[in-house]
Amino acid sequence: MSEKLLNWYRMDNSAKLYPVMTTENSQSLFRISLLLGTKISPEPLKEAVGLTLKRFSTFNVRIRRGVFWYYFEENVKPPVVFPDNGILLQKLKPRELNDFPFRVSYFGRKLSVDFFHAVTDASGAVEFIKAIAAHYFTLTGTPISLNILDSEPKDEEFEDSFLKYYAPAKSEKLDLGQFKGKKSYKIPGETFSGLGYGLIQAIMPLKEALGLAKARGCSLTVLLTSLMMKSIAECGEAFDSPITIMVPVNLRKIFPSRTLFNFVLFVSLSVQPQKTYTLDDYIRINKAALADALEKDNLQRKINTSVKGLNLILFRFMPLPLKYAALKIGRLFIKGGSQTSILSNVGAVDLEGLDVEYMSFNLNVSKNSPVNMAAVSANGKLALSFTRAIKSAEIEKRFIRELAAEGIEIDVNSNFRECVISRNCGGNDNSDKDKGGDGTGGGKR
Repeated sequence: MSEKLLNWYRMDNSAKLYPVMTTENSQSLFRISLLLGTKISPEPLKEAVGLTLKRFSTFNVRIRRGVFWYYFEENVKPPVVFPDNGILLQKLKPRELNDFPFRVSYFGRKLSVDFFHAVTDASGAVEFIKAIAAHYFTLTGTPISLNILDSEPKDEEFEDSFLKYYAPAKSEKLDLGQFKGKKSYKIPGETFSGLGYGLIQAIMPLKEALGLAKARGCSLTVLLTSLMMKSIAECGEAFDSPITIMVPVNLRKIFPSRTLFNFVLFVSLSVQPQKTYTLDDYIRINKAALADALEKDNLQRKINTSVKGLNLILFRFMPLPLKYAALKIGRLFIKGGSQTSILSNVGAVDLEGLDVEYMSFNLNVSKNSPVNMAAVSANGKLALSFTRAIKSAEIEKRFIRELAAEGIEIDVNSNFRECVISRNCGGNDNSDKDKGGDGTGGGKR
């Protein structure tokens, strides 16, 4: 009897370099979490993941190594779920995960999925975890009114939207410098030893946050980016270089797409801080810069440059060992060059019909950007999650205090990573101090 021929998928244009750039200590990960209304049981959760993979086949894969590129192959192994061990964004280990490029974990009411960025971006990840939750509620007898379980896969979900919207351009018209960036201020600080990162999370009414942005005459993304810059500036001393924050842009909103693969590019917002700058000064500069960066023609040039660069004959047919040696080329196209921090705002997510209190989103951190922030709103709540590789949480404290000073009621949680390292205060990485039992201890501001 012949073996079944397994399905396989090419990695999208953005994803190709993620496996090549993975090192022993660095892996491009992010986390999406849901705080459910009831405590999670592992067996129905595992079944829910299996049912979800039948609908979302682009996640039912393992990463395989080809001659020139990595690719995805259908994974015939069963999925696994884990109790959350409290180590935030721990590196994915294929053997432990039955080769899946994501890890599903649970703690109390909190459901989390850590994704390897090659398989999807935040938009695709949100749809995946929503489907897991919907199946879980159905299996455990909790009524839902979401139609995601009745939907069929669409051809558009499998497309590489970078290639779809690529407009051929001559090499001399490609602006490779736009991805390299300029030298930027680096956040100093003593890094944690051992595994895991620090997490501080701020949950607030979305209406209040949007009201503050409107009062300042800007979008929520501009407000958050400007406040992040101001907080970084207040914690620093000498600024020989500007503060640069990389902001991922979901291209689906400008170039219509329903792909579940990656379809995100970074734009760079940069300000040389001055002692006299107020929040409104940062907003004024960032508002103009972001509006220019989001012009469709400018994003089109970025798409053209990214696709053309990775499909140059010399690089396209370079064997993988040589691509590893050309790691700097990969960083040029996918990491966006030099930055101080990364701030990603997923925007509003529809969780209506699911017994979910709120959604949260965590970005990974690196030596170049040791403090990153991610935002997502759902069910009328805005969740801001600061991930950091350094012990000091002063940037986050200044950020949250300024929001609180504007009259916004904020519920602040932490995983007490700094306390776990020093052993000199209460709590641990999965503290159950808050009544939600979502893996963080916290209080209100």
